[in-house]
Amino acid sequence: MSNSQLGKALSAHDETFGKAERLSTAHTKRTPEFDKIHATLAQLNAIDLPPLLGTRSLHRARLNFAIEKVDAAAAHLAEDMDQDDADLTASRAEFALHMARELSLGKRRSVNYEVADAPAAFDALFRAASRHSDDHGLVVEIHRRLTMKKEMEALKLAAGLIKREPDYLEEAIDIVRRVYRRPYRPKIAAQVDHILASLQDSPVGEVLADHIFARKLEAQVRAARIQAIDAVEDGPSLTEVWDFLDQRGAAGARALVRLKDLFLSVFPDDEEIKLAIVEEYARFAVASQLTDVAKRMLECAAQTRKFWQDDGFRADILEKMRLSCTDESIGENCFLLGIDHFLSGSDKFVGYFSKSATLVNQLSLSGASSLFDNLDETDEHGLARIETSFRDVNRVALAYVCCADLGYFGRYAKAYAASARAAGGKVRLHFHIAAPTWDEAAAAVATELSGFDDISFSWERPAFALPAYYASMRFLRAEDFLRHVAKQIILTDIDVTFTKSPDEFLNRLSDTDCDVAFRIYDRVRTVRQAAKPWGLIYRYPRLLPWSIVNAACLYLSDRNQSIVARQVAQDMRRYLGRAIRTKESAWWVDQNSLYTTLQTVQGIDDVRIANIEDHGLPFGSFDYADSTAFVGTHPNFIRLKSVSQASPSLYKRIRRFFKNLKVQRLPR
Repeated sequence: MSNSQLGKALSAHDETFGKAERLSTAHTKRTPEFDKIHATLAQLNAIDLPPLLGTRSLHRARLNFAIEKVDAAAAHLAEDMDQDDADLTASRAEFALHMARELSLGKRRSVNYEVADAPAAFDALFRAASRHSDDHGLVVEIHRRLTMKKEMEALKLAAGLIKREPDYLEEAIDIVRRVYRRPYRPKIAAQVDHILASLQDSPVGEVLADHIFARKLEAQVRAARIQAIDAVEDGPSLTEVWDFLDQRGAAGARALVRLKDLFLSVFPDDEEIKLAIVEEYARFAVASQLTDVAKRMLECAAQTRKFWQDDGFRADILEKMRLSCTDESIGENCFLLGIDHFLSGSDKFVGYFSKSATLVNQLSLSGASSLFDNLDETDEHGLARIETSFRDVNRVALAYVCCADLGYFGRYAKAYAASARAAGGKVRLHFHIAAPTWDEAAAAVATELSGFDDISFSWERPAFALPAYYASMRFLRAEDFLRHVAKQIILTDIDVTFTKSPDEFLNRLSDTDCDVAFRIYDRVRTVRQAAKPWGLIYRYPRLLPWSIVNAACLYLSDRNQSIVARQVAQDMRRYLGRAIRTKESAWWVDQNSLYTTLQTVQGIDDVRIANIEDHGLPFGSFDYADSTAFVGTHPNFIRLKSVSQASPSLYKRIRRFFKNLKVQRLPR
């Protein structure tokens, strides 16, 4: 081959390599590129120039791994290595480590890799990694043992590796995290401490010790929350937490503030432990005056009962937060100031949230981008007159109503109806369908729901073919549903699965004689997880207006000439109309609208409001059978007119559970 021909061949092959590089990252579940990958692999297979074989093998490994073929990827990664330069050797080693780590994730993988011969695959990864360094080879061996569920062997290897090279600390931390994801066992905890004891005086000893304490504490929390409330064994120790924070100060608090299970779970001394962490972290927030630290401090404080019970404590936290938010040209600061004004009852919160969404792209994907004021009838343009049909619908007393376009209806309608009937529901189920024609909607109903009794449907030609519009339809048509479908309705998402009788839930709300029942996160409550392991957790009031009212469930009656349904529909038309006209997206627009409706109807005489959270739900992830509500409420709300109290028997159990509570006793 002449030099000219060689140059052309190398240029063509470089183009193939570049394509392979792009495809290895572009191919995802959402954007699959199987055809292009197979075509590129065929091009790579045709490359036979000796100087390029090493690069070819690396790209073949990456593409095969992208399409989940582990055996082929590992084999290619370990072939044609003899002519590798230092850079290619390093690239092979790093990809070997990437593959080993992915394979050791087990059930936590988001990809279902095909592995016919795992030992052979790891042997190949070891060869590719160890050519670069013994340490890289040892990392592969660590993850080989993790795939074999030999965590303690892997931890011993990691401890030896970190002694030589502290930069590999994350390997040990990852193993500790895996160990403590399992049910807590004191013997296992003792083994972890023993294996890593030799690293106490190393440069990373304190950091590692912080992670070990945090993961152990969270494992103890998970164990405690699923045990009988008066018989907890091996649970978290308040004294140990105090000692840890006393020794480690801000560093210790930083290790604990991100423990989600700790801040959500019910267990002995939970409030005191959380308050100790918040107190230490608040000192760090004041000293650092960093926005992200202030935000974390506020979020953690808001996951204590004291924050919602004690006005002085809440004011103190907000004052400390404001120290980090003096520069209002920073979007994150405006976001926190929006929370501050929202909790303080000032209407300035809308302006601050809206400003934050214009300054930070990530915040524009939150409800801050669809929070409006000064809405009027001009915002309803395109939504005021919609072609609908309720032909053949006979009005009944009670009904569940859900809405969807044809695609969602086809995916979820049958499961919705089946779960409602399986849970003992005999109540009317009404489906409102957005479709080009009534006939298409009728055909879809005949296909999906022909086997179910007491089903009705209505149709509309949608004003906009947008997800936000479809998600808002049930609120836009609320008044129509009361007029044509039933005197009392419950609006739900179509993708819910009923686990308890929908009839009993609807009857409970009907008995309250209320105009409306919103699902409002206004007080601290406890609920039990509906699925194993059935742990008791807290549900706290929310810091953001678009999170206060959950749109998944809304009860409406025709009491007071359907005044609330009319308000719901009007607010939704205006919110959605403004969002469609002025925004690139309409994130959370439905919940922002419902929050505005709630605030409006609270001021209308004779409108009675109930909270669905006080009555439980017949679907969802939580069981309300043992639910209780604590004293204290969201400062943005006046007390609702229909509120359930905790059951006396549960109160006694909770009070006994928190017999050492120092903040505030529970209400009888």
